[in-house]
Amino acid sequence: MRENSEPSVALALSASAAKRWAMPVFSLVVPKVVNSLDSSSGCDSAIACDPRGPVYAIAPYERLSSALQSALMFREAPRIAADGCETGDWLHVDLYLTKFPPYRALLFTGSRYDGEVMTWARERASSIVAVGRTAEGAVLHVPVPDDPLVAVLVETMVAELAASELWRRRL
Repeated sequence: MRENSEPSVALALSASAAKRWAMPVFSLVVPKVVNSLDSSSGCDSAIACDPRGPVYAIAPYERLSSALQSALMFREAPRIAADGCETGDWLHVDLYLTKFPPYRALLFTGSRYDGEVMTWARERASSIVAVGRTAEGAVLHVPVPDDPLVAVLVETMVAELAASELWRRRL
Protein backbone atom coordinates (compact mmCIF):
# COMPACT_ATOMS: atom_id res chain seq x y z
CA MET A 1 0.00 0.00 0.00
CA ARG A 2 2.88 2.33 0.63
CA GLU A 3 3.93 2.24 -3.04
CA ASN A 4 0.47 3.41 -4.09
CA SER A 5 0.33 6.24 -1.56
CA GLU A 6 3.69 7.84 -2.39
CA PRO A 7 2.75 9.17 -5.85
CA SER A 8 -0.49 10.65 -4.54
CA VAL A 9 1.34 12.30 -1.64
CA ALA A 10 3.91 13.75 -4.05
CA LEU A 11 1.13 14.99 -6.33
CA ALA A 12 -0.74 16.56 -3.41
CA LEU A 13 2.39 18.32 -2.17
CA SER A 14 3.24 19.55 -5.68
CA ALA A 15 -0.33 20.75 -6.25
CA SER A 16 -0.29 22.59 -2.93
CA ALA A 17 3.03 24.26 -3.76
CA ALA A 18 1.79 25.14 -7.24
CA LYS A 19 -1.37 26.75 -5.88
CA ARG A 20 0.52 28.88 -3.31
CA TRP A 21 3.00 30.01 -5.96
CA ALA A 22 0.87 30.38 -9.07
CA MET A 23 -1.93 32.81 -8.33
CA PRO A 24 0.15 35.72 -6.94
CA VAL A 25 2.68 35.38 -9.76
CA PHE A 26 0.17 34.99 -12.59
CA SER A 27 -2.06 37.84 -11.43
CA LEU A 28 0.93 40.12 -12.02
CA VAL A 29 2.15 38.66 -15.30
CA VAL A 30 -1.01 37.97 -17.32
CA PRO A 31 -1.34 41.57 -18.57
CA LYS A 32 2.36 41.47 -19.48
CA VAL A 33 1.91 38.20 -21.38
CA VAL A 34 -0.99 39.63 -23.37
CA ASN A 35 0.95 42.81 -24.14
CA SER A 36 4.20 40.95 -24.89
CA LEU A 37 2.55 39.03 -27.68
CA ASP A 38 1.81 42.44 -29.20
CA SER A 39 3.69 43.13 -32.40
CA SER A 40 1.80 46.29 -33.28
CA SER A 41 1.52 49.64 -31.59
CA GLY A 42 -1.58 51.48 -30.53
CA CYS A 43 -3.47 48.38 -29.47
CA ASP A 44 -3.64 46.39 -26.24
CA SER A 45 -2.54 43.22 -27.95
CA ALA A 46 -1.61 42.09 -31.42
CA ILE A 47 -3.69 39.02 -30.76
CA ALA A 48 -6.71 41.17 -29.97
CA CYS A 49 -6.00 43.55 -32.88
CA ASP A 50 -5.49 40.76 -35.37
CA PRO A 51 -7.51 37.77 -34.23
CA ARG A 52 -6.81 36.10 -37.56
CA GLY A 53 -3.14 35.86 -36.72
CA PRO A 54 -2.32 32.58 -34.99
CA VAL A 55 -0.63 31.98 -31.66
CA TYR A 56 1.64 28.98 -31.19
CA ALA A 57 2.65 27.02 -28.11
CA ILE A 58 5.92 25.07 -28.08
CA ALA A 59 6.86 22.56 -25.37
CA PRO A 60 9.30 19.71 -24.68
CA TYR A 61 8.03 16.25 -25.63
CA GLU A 62 7.39 15.23 -22.01
CA ARG A 63 5.07 18.24 -21.60
CA LEU A 64 3.53 18.36 -25.08
CA SER A 65 0.16 18.38 -23.33
CA SER A 66 0.95 21.90 -22.09
CA ALA A 67 1.38 23.17 -25.65
CA LEU A 68 -1.77 21.45 -26.89
CA GLN A 69 -3.87 22.63 -23.93
CA SER A 70 -2.58 26.20 -24.36
CA ALA A 71 -3.47 26.24 -28.04
CA LEU A 72 -6.92 24.89 -27.22
CA MET A 73 -7.50 27.74 -24.77
CA PHE A 74 -6.74 30.36 -27.43
CA ARG A 75 -9.04 28.61 -29.91
CA GLU A 76 -11.94 28.09 -27.51
CA ALA A 77 -12.25 31.31 -25.57
CA PRO A 78 -11.16 34.28 -27.70
CA ARG A 79 -11.48 32.25 -30.95
CA ILE A 80 -7.91 32.82 -32.09
CA ALA A 81 -6.22 30.35 -34.43
CA ALA A 82 -3.63 28.46 -32.41
CA ASP A 83 -1.56 25.32 -32.55
CA GLY A 84 0.81 23.45 -30.27
CA CYS A 85 3.92 21.46 -31.11
CA GLU A 86 6.92 19.72 -29.60
CA THR A 87 10.12 21.79 -29.45
CA GLY A 88 12.33 19.43 -31.47
CA ASP A 89 9.63 18.90 -34.08
CA TRP A 90 9.22 22.68 -34.35
CA LEU A 91 12.72 22.90 -35.84
CA HIS A 92 11.71 20.60 -38.71
CA VAL A 93 8.15 21.68 -39.39
CA ASP A 94 6.80 24.78 -37.68
CA LEU A 95 10.01 26.76 -38.13
CA TYR A 96 8.80 27.71 -41.61
CA LEU A 97 5.80 29.53 -40.13
CA THR A 98 8.16 32.20 -38.74
CA LYS A 99 8.89 33.33 -42.29
CA PHE A 100 5.68 35.38 -42.32
CA PRO A 101 5.40 37.80 -39.39
CA PRO A 102 3.95 38.34 -36.95
CA TYR A 103 4.92 35.02 -35.39
CA ARG A 104 3.86 34.82 -31.75
CA ALA A 105 4.46 31.90 -29.43
CA LEU A 106 4.60 30.68 -25.88
CA LEU A 107 7.75 28.63 -25.34
CA PHE A 108 7.47 26.22 -22.43
CA THR A 109 11.17 25.86 -21.68
CA GLY A 110 13.09 22.78 -20.70
CA SER A 111 13.98 21.22 -24.03
CA ARG A 112 17.53 20.86 -25.29
CA TYR A 113 16.26 22.61 -28.45
CA ASP A 114 15.13 25.85 -26.75
CA GLY A 115 18.28 27.69 -27.83
CA GLU A 116 17.77 26.81 -31.48
CA VAL A 117 14.14 27.94 -31.35
CA MET A 118 15.23 31.27 -29.87
CA THR A 119 17.96 31.70 -32.51
CA TRP A 120 15.40 31.38 -35.30
CA ALA A 121 12.96 33.60 -33.42
CA ARG A 122 15.55 36.38 -33.12
CA GLU A 123 16.57 36.10 -36.77
CA ARG A 124 12.95 36.43 -37.88
CA ALA A 125 11.80 39.06 -35.35
CA SER A 126 9.32 36.73 -33.67
CA SER A 127 7.65 37.47 -30.33
CA ILE A 128 8.33 34.62 -27.91
CA VAL A 129 7.12 34.50 -24.30
CA ALA A 130 9.27 32.05 -22.32
CA VAL A 131 7.42 30.12 -19.63
CA GLY A 132 9.72 28.38 -17.15
CA ARG A 133 13.45 28.94 -17.45
CA THR A 134 14.79 32.11 -19.01
CA ALA A 135 15.35 32.09 -22.76
CA GLU A 136 17.67 34.68 -24.27
CA GLY A 137 15.76 36.92 -26.64
CA ALA A 138 12.28 36.26 -25.27
CA VAL A 139 10.07 39.35 -25.05
CA LEU A 140 8.92 38.19 -21.61
CA HIS A 141 9.91 35.55 -19.10
CA VAL A 142 7.24 33.98 -16.88
CA PRO A 143 9.04 32.05 -14.15
CA VAL A 144 7.73 28.60 -13.25
CA PRO A 145 9.45 26.43 -10.62
CA ASP A 146 11.99 24.06 -12.13
CA ASP A 147 10.07 20.99 -10.96
CA PRO A 148 8.51 18.96 -13.80
CA LEU A 149 5.42 18.06 -11.80
CA VAL A 150 4.77 21.65 -10.68
CA ALA A 151 5.44 22.91 -14.21
CA VAL A 152 2.94 20.56 -15.83
CA LEU A 153 0.33 21.56 -13.24
CA VAL A 154 0.68 25.34 -13.54
CA GLU A 155 2.35 26.38 -16.79
CA THR A 156 -0.82 26.13 -18.86
CA MET A 157 -2.34 28.79 -16.61
CA VAL A 158 -0.32 31.37 -18.55
CA ALA A 159 -2.27 30.65 -21.74
CA GLU A 160 -5.54 30.04 -19.92
CA LEU A 161 -5.46 33.37 -18.12
CA ALA A 162 -4.19 35.26 -21.18
CA ALA A 163 -6.97 33.73 -23.30
CA SER A 164 -9.50 34.64 -20.64
CA GLU A 165 -8.28 38.24 -20.58
CA LEU A 166 -8.40 38.49 -24.37
CA TRP A 167 -11.92 37.07 -24.37
CA ARG A 168 -12.97 39.58 -21.70
CA ARG A 169 -11.58 42.47 -23.76
CA ARG A 170 -13.53 41.38 -26.83
CA LEU A 171 -16.91 41.09 -25.11
